[in-house]
Amino acid sequence: MTAVITQEFVERYKTQTPPWGFSGLGEVVYLRTYSRRLEELDRNETWAETVQRCVNGAVEIGTPLTQEQAEKLYDHVFNLRGSFSGRALWQLGTPLIKQFNAASLNNCYFVNIEKVEDFEFLFDHLMLGGGVGFSVERAKIHDLPKVLPNVKITHERSNDADIIVLSFFVRDKAAAKDLVSWFEKGYDFVLDADQSPGEIKPNRFLVYVEMRRRTASPGQIQEMLSDLSTLTEFDPSDWTMVYKNKEYPWDPETFAKLVPLSPRDYRDSNEKDLNEWRIAAGMATKPVYETTPDIKSIQSAAGII
Repeated sequence: MTAVITQEFVERYKTQTPPWGFSGLGEVVYLRTYSRRLEELDRNETWAETVQRCVNGAVEIGTPLTQEQAEKLYDHVFNLRGSFSGRALWQLGTPLIKQFNAASLNNCYFVNIEKVEDFEFLFDHLMLGGGVGFSVERAKIHDLPKVLPNVKITHERSNDADIIVLSFFVRDKAAAKDLVSWFEKGYDFVLDADQSPGEIKPNRFLVYVEMRRRTASPGQIQEMLSDLSTLTEFDPSDWTMVYKNKEYPWDPETFAKLVPLSPRDYRDSNEKDLNEWRIAAGMATKPVYETTPDIKSIQSAAGII
């Protein structure tokens, strides 16, 4: 008999709260990233339902579990004693597995580059989220067709040190969509805006805004909040901000004191935090070089910060 996690079994867990940790951040990450939309119910999955989908999905693709083992696995994953991989949390038990013949569950692939189709394999599987190793042998490359000359490929590098991400809680899905459009069309300093695919909590959606990490950022945020007062009943002074799990009244000065406003300051701040962990672990620390006011003045004049 094929093992299966029944709805009756799941009901035992629906009133239980998993040990999310990190002051609830784990739950936010789960809701944002792995909770699939249930269109027929007009809501997103709960954690109990996600674990049910994944355990049953693993059985569907041939994982040899007995009923007892399946239920034990469910309990371990629900209580976060272990977990499926991120890609498995998102895909197991869905039509994607058959569509891609389970290839998208893999982390790594490999291909010998011998023909044009091998490049297609490489890029197709990169787009599935895995890493693709490849081998290029001198004896084989002469059989490849010539490529167009004078082709320029550009890439703009970006990372967390360069970007500030703002999150706004919105109580309506349509309002969240409108707010994303408002940010993207109204401000040239906004790099990107998006909304959570589903509810973070009942009738609560998140809108994300990305902007350059610069000394001008507090004033730019103040500008957005002032403009939002035309859409809402809130003045900028009514807003609060949460940074590192602490809530503060909004004002540009407080933001500038709390949040690193240049990529260098961000890296230095993170390195200081990491040094505390290194000291606790008995490891060697890494030097953090303070930028002098004169250097900051030069960087500001050059538009670096």
